[in-house]
Parts: sequence; C-alpha cells; structure tokens
Amino acid sequence: MEEFKELKTEYLYDPLKSSGDSSEKDRLLFYSDKLTDLYEKLRPICADVYGIRTLHDDKASTAKKARIAKQMQEANTKLSWNRVTELAAASDEYDDFLKERAYYYECWESISHLRDSIKQYIINIGQRLSHFK
Repeated sequence: MEEFKELKTEYLYDPLKSSGDSSEKDRLLFYSDKLTDLYEKLRPICADVYGIRTLHDDKASTAKKARIAKQMQEANTKLSWNRVTELAAASDEYDDFLKERAYYYECWESISHLRDSIKQYIINIGQRLSHFK
C-alpha cells in the first residue's frame, strides 16, 4: 500500500523523532492517528481477501476436483470414479483453480503482513509516547 510506504518513510526520517523537542509528542500522535486510520481501512479488505482465500482452501480444492470428475464421468460413463478423479486433477480447469488458489493465498499473506507491520508501528509509537508526561 503506497500510503503506508509514504507514511513510514515520513515517520522514519522525521527530524522531530527522538529529538526531545516539545513538538515531538504532537508529531507522534499525528503518526499514530494516521497509522490507525490505515489499519482500519484494511479491515474490510482483509475480510474480503480472507473470504476469497477460504473459497480456495483444501476443502474447496477437493470439492472442485470432485465436481470436475463428476462432469467427466457423466460425459463418459465408461470411466471409473478413480480414473475420472485422476483426470480431473490433471485438467486445465483444476489447474486454473490451483493457480487462483496460489494467487489468493499470496494476497492474504501480503495483506496480513501489511496489517502486522502497521500494527507494529502503532505499538512502537505508543511506546515512544509513553515516555512523555
């Protein structure tokens, strides 16, 4: 998220940070508020991405393969269930599903890492703020 990168850079290179200047507390509060807003903006996105990722989990993969196998068996009743299951696993449709699965799992890992990073900055700023009276 570009907004986080910019805010993080601004925070890291802020001349008031660790200066002991009286304005430092206000600046830290500013960063804390901005990061908290970003964290909250990610909540619905995280929920959506996790939901899509769940639609591609192990159970969904098994069900997808079974649906493909069922369609294959209906189209060719001479094939055994074991054979159509093997063919389903090798099908282009299942391959596409697995590629989508990998993509959504990567998306979840990325957004989860982003939220964790933002949260850690919020915690660190909170610790800095605790030194002020």
